[in-house]
Amino acid sequence: MSDKVTRLPVRSRDTSERTLKIVQPWEPDKCSHDILGNTFQVDERAGTVECGRCGQQVSPIWVLAQLGHQESYWMRTHRDHVETIRKLDAKRRTKCRHCGKMTDVRLR
Repeated sequence: MSDKVTRLPVRSRDTSERTLKIVQPWEPDKCSHDILGNTFQVDERAGTVECGRCGQQVSPIWVLAQLGHQESYWMRTHRDHVETIRKLDAKRRTKCRHCGKMTDVRLR
């Protein structure tokens, strides 16, 4: 049976060239351009975005990425809350010790 098996050559992939590095230098004296509580001025014709707090031009791609991260966080949080509510609703009924029937649990 081993005569029918052909081993294929396997090459290891060099992943050092494909690494994505996010560079965000932090300077405490400057505006951090946070998404939350900030309003960005978007010039659609020029394709530019300005921070609403400090007026500095920021990358439109950076703003989109920040909004995407925030949206993902909100969606995960919402999904977790819905799952918690579903689990709590499943625990609202219990078997009565006296009659053996299922009955609602009084929450108030």
